[in-house]
Amino acid sequence: MRNDYSLLKKTTQAPSRQGSSVPPPMLTSEGEVNTEALALVRATNVFPEITADGTVHLDTGLKEKRALKSGFRNTLHFSLNHHVESHAAGNWKASSIVVVAPFEDAYKNMQAKTARQGLADRTMEGISLGALHPVDTWFVLGYEAKLALPNASVILPETNDPRIKDKWPKLREGELFRIEGNRTIYKSAAYTTNDFMTVMKDTSALKDQGRLTPAQIQGIVKCVHEEPGAKLGAVLRQAGYDRPVVDCVYQTMFTKTKEMATEATLRAKGFEPKPQWKAQAHSWSGDTPQFEKALEATATSLGACYGAAQFHAYTPHSHLEDRINEFIVARAKDPTLVPSSLKRYKNAYGTDCEETYASRIQEALNKPEIDSKTQIAALEYLKDRFNVRWTWQQEKGRYNAQLTDPPKDQASAHHGHKSLQARPRFSAPACRI
Repeated sequence: MRNDYSLLKKTTQAPSRQGSSVPPPMLTSEGEVNTEALALVRATNVFPEITADGTVHLDTGLKEKRALKSGFRNTLHFSLNHHVESHAAGNWKASSIVVVAPFEDAYKNMQAKTARQGLADRTMEGISLGALHPVDTWFVLGYEAKLALPNASVILPETNDPRIKDKWPKLREGELFRIEGNRTIYKSAAYTTNDFMTVMKDTSALKDQGRLTPAQIQGIVKCVHEEPGAKLGAVLRQAGYDRPVVDCVYQTMFTKTKEMATEATLRAKGFEPKPQWKAQAHSWSGDTPQFEKALEATATSLGACYGAAQFHAYTPHSHLEDRINEFIVARAKDPTLVPSSLKRYKNAYGTDCEETYASRIQEALNKPEIDSKTQIAALEYLKDRFNVRWTWQQEKGRYNAQLTDPPKDQASAHHGHKSLQARPRFSAPACRI
């Protein structure tokens, strides 16, 4: 039976997760993935909505003004049991907020809401599991949907932002982070040399930056150890290092401190951190072949669109995003473009080709793998921003969308739907000295 949270696997011998010093095992005695041991981890710069019961609610931001620049994507992405690693498709080193939530609680809540409200696939509020993967677990959301994460923890940098004033714990002298309940705060500025010695016990993080030479790293470590308890920035400047080098050290400190706070939060919530699951680019090697096979079986049993074997970047969902976003990029350069405008390009064989933007979007939009809530999200997104019209045609029991141009008097202007909101972004003074 698909999409049934009774399929979530637990071990009868597992201790209570929250506050337990021993995290539950990843595999049950039957060799199945223990979903109670999986934690969703999301890095972002957008302050989440937190309700009175402590539930965190996340949306795709498609109805916000920032989506005009970021483009179309109706999926929310997480890593499992570790802070996401930056790769060619994205950089999360400077993201200041981390959300950690039990996968099982999020999945149960999603399924219960769907059953309770009778949400069909073709609704603006629908949600489904796209993939269950250590590097990229993602959910597909309707245009107006929000993913609820019960029992979630929110990890924030130390800041004067009024949204967290008197609501988050305060760091004490010498602390790099502090956890109180479901709220974690971490140090993001004014580092000392003692902080450096704690965070940079392994200097490989500085080597990974690629902007510091081995001689520079050796010199930085030497001068830091000669000035215990001093302000890190002052020591580096006095040693003759210029601002780019100091900023590089501070950015590395910020990233590593945030990752330390994330691992500590995972442990506090009863999960086992899995930093070894981090992957560069689009590769991942699990703990064992047995675990990889079990994870694929669990993903299939939970109704995930793509299981655990395929990254989002290689899915029809990603192909649709690319088609819509190429229209957005072209439209930014030429505001007179409409869906019927021609897109000229060279195919894989180097042959000159041309198609309308509408036909390219429709080809991706009407693939059998694209669920109806994604179709509607894409069409509503185009309508709200560019006044693109669309119609449904039923073919073989499936609805296919057809795009049409906006009225001529509105073709060169952003539609600017009144529901578009500008949500303030949240950032930390990562390089403040």
